[in-house]
Amino acid sequence: MEINIQLLAIAQRLRISVHKRVTKAEVSEAAEIWMKERRQRSSLPHSLLLAKTDFISIACNWLRFLGWLDEARPALPFANLLDEFLIHLRDERGLSEATTIHRKRTLEPFFSWLTARGGAIATVTPRDISEFFSS
Repeated sequence: MEINIQLLAIAQRLRISVHKRVTKAEVSEAAEIWMKERRQRSSLPHSLLLAKTDFISIACNWLRFLGWLDEARPALPFANLLDEFLIHLRDERGLSEATTIHRKRTLEPFFSWLTARGGAIATVTPRDISEFFSS
C-alpha cells in the first residue's frame, strides 16, 4: 500500500488536533478499527496482523515527526541539577540558547549512564568520564 493512502487512512481514524497530542493507545485503537474494516475484505490473518503493525508504526513515526505523538519519557536523573546548571550557563555566563541545548544533550546520556551504575554527581571522577566515553 502506498504511503499516501496509509497516511490518509491514519488521519481519518485518529482524532487529530493541534491542541492535543495523540497517545500510542489512541493509535492502537485506530488500528483496531481499521483492522475490523479490512477483515471484511481479507481472510488472511497473517496479512492483517502485518497491516496492523504497519499502521501503528507509520502512524507513530508520522505523529512523532509532526511533534504530535504523546510519548511518556522516563524521568531524567539529576534533572533539577542539570536545569540549574543550564540556567547558570545562560544567565551568568551568557551562553547562547543553542550552546545550552547542546550541553544538555551531551550531559543527559552521561547522567543516565551514571545513574545506571549507581553513581552520584558529587563523586564523579575523571575516570568515570573516561569510562563513559569509552563505553
